[in-house]
Amino acid sequence: MPEGLQVFNDSGFIQIDANYLNLELKQRGSFNLAGSNTANGGSTSSGLSVTVNGESPVIAIQSTTFCCAYPLSQNGNSFTFYIYNGDNQACSGEYFVFDNSSADQASDSGFQVFNPQGRLVFDAGKKYLRVLDYWQVDDNPGESISRDYPGKSVAVVMCDFGYRYVVAPSPADPTNPNYAFLQSWLNCSKTQGSKLLIGDRATYTNAFAQKDPGMVTTSEYPSRWLVVDVTNY
Repeated sequence: MPEGLQVFNDSGFIQIDANYLNLELKQRGSFNLAGSNTANGGSTSSGLSVTVNGESPVIAIQSTTFCCAYPLSQNGNSFTFYIYNGDNQACSGEYFVFDNSSADQASDSGFQVFNPQGRLVFDAGKKYLRVLDYWQVDDNPGESISRDYPGKSVAVVMCDFGYRYVVAPSPADPTNPNYAFLQSWLNCSKTQGSKLLIGDRATYTNAFAQKDPGMVTTSEYPSRWLVVDVTNY
């Protein structure tokens, strides 16, 4: 085992040495989003793009309504994430961007560890990604599930984009095989202090006249989330 600092906890210990690897807090910001109007034929969605430079950044969010944040595009070392408001109410929130450590952003003092290549792997003056939990959520339209993490301020990282896509008979003409409703649901999260809620939110509903007879009527994919502790971040 390489030499280093050992920190003991209830799960065993953490070894901080040249092989230690974690993501550090690179950027923090706040957002305010208008409500979206995407159900029952509406087409107005509300969101915000966040662009950062880095190597392998991830974004965690806290929000007062059901929102989600996901990678939108990459151009070289420039990464753009999109924060989407899946609710019809306006919301406010914060985002936290984590990425690999870099020596050129080291603190001026404190305990620091570098690997043999000279890369900073730990800096006591920095804040790092603190994972509390991992969720996998199946899609059940209209349902939300929750967990509480007492004493913690929590945020969430969407690891996998969960959705549910449904083609159903139109309420306006349910017997017409060529007339149908298309509806998609997207997993979103909401934070209330130490409590996290994840649920399906309708993203778009639209009536259309030419239904493809071979169209898949239901398609779904579960979402996966990291719950992270951002207390005092």
